[in-house]
Amino acid sequence: MIQFMMFLVVGIIPLLFPEKIHIENRSTIFFIVSLALVTSIIFEITRQYFISKRKDTNLLLNIQLLTSVILLTPFLHLFGRINGPFFVLYLLTVMESFLNLNYVFSYLVVGIMLISTSIEFIWLVLIGEVALGFITVVGFVVRVLSLIFISAYGFVLARKTLSEEKARNQMQEYAERLKELDKQKDEFISVAAHELRTPLTAIKGYISMLLDGDVGKLSDDVGGVLNRTSLAVGRMIRLINNLLDVGRIEEGRIIYRMGYLKLSGVVETVYDEFREEAKMRGIKLTLDIQKDIKDWVYVDSDRIYEVVGNLMTNAFKYTEEGSVKMKADNKDKGFVRVEVKDTGLGIAKDDQKNLFQKYYRSKSSAGKIEGTGLGLYVTRLLVEKFGGRVGVFSQVGKGSTFWFELPLAEDAEENKRRESQMA
Repeated sequence: MIQFMMFLVVGIIPLLFPEKIHIENRSTIFFIVSLALVTSIIFEITRQYFISKRKDTNLLLNIQLLTSVILLTPFLHLFGRINGPFFVLYLLTVMESFLNLNYVFSYLVVGIMLISTSIEFIWLVLIGEVALGFITVVGFVVRVLSLIFISAYGFVLARKTLSEEKARNQMQEYAERLKELDKQKDEFISVAAHELRTPLTAIKGYISMLLDGDVGKLSDDVGGVLNRTSLAVGRMIRLINNLLDVGRIEEGRIIYRMGYLKLSGVVETVYDEFREEAKMRGIKLTLDIQKDIKDWVYVDSDRIYEVVGNLMTNAFKYTEEGSVKMKADNKDKGFVRVEVKDTGLGIAKDDQKNLFQKYYRSKSSAGKIEGTGLGLYVTRLLVEKFGGRVGVFSQVGKGSTFWFELPLAEDAEENKRRESQMA
């Protein structure tokens, strides 16, 4: 294409300004330019056809380059000879041929150029147009060496380009493979989690029956063991729910049952659920809900319950002794904020920015507590789904405060009243 544009510009200018630019054999130059135009159109149409049929166009490009060389040789002969300024077109063609990554055709192009240049020079000497002197020979040698140098440089550049292209293709193949493996992993986790959740739910139900005395009064020791078992089963069910929710949320397969609710009610429910575990482990659990709090939000009640439960599970998981505090208030105007503060291990500053990423676990907790690293990730996805934000404040050895905020629902109380009347 570069050669053709040069053909066109240099060929048309003499035709437009014949009184200023005097060139012999104008008709021949015009013929070469026209031929270059026709061949370029033919090659472009053929190339587009090959692309539409998903065929390789490298051979076609190589043939086009050879055609350009053949047309370029008489063009240079008529327009400045080898001493003319347009000898650089030869060099550009060499570079283009090597970048096409076919070395056989590239060296064929270089060979034709060297032969053409040599023949042209010898012919000019024989007809006496060029005197065979030191300067003339140097000029010829410079042109030959330029072709050889550009050929070597083009070869190196082409090898590098080919290597980079191969590396990119390999990386793309690896990425596709990893994507497929990740999909298979998610499918396996989903199936396994479904199979595990059913019996665990049944076990939790039977334990609740035993604790309620449906099969008779239990001793304090047996009741304590069953309480601890129930708490462990509850943690496992929450973990399995997180495994199931990740894929569903990412793929948009969760159906949200949106409605208005008071967030403080969810906080109180979760607080009551963890009171027994706090008592058994000797952890002080407190609840602080701002008086006259504005906390109507528009969310899926089951999912927001899961969010608060995940934060509490996380706090108890990394707090061996001390306290856990739940708090709800209107710290920022237009939002209701829930905080879970613990006196546990704490999290390094470098780890905090990655805590809400998929499968990430803090180095400060690694090796101490088993987990999937999904609870906080699911929490972030759900909070953001409901238009909120989530974050953490922490210092190593001084505990952590996880929080999330949700926007207050406008006229939520009135809408709730109307929904009750319609029901």
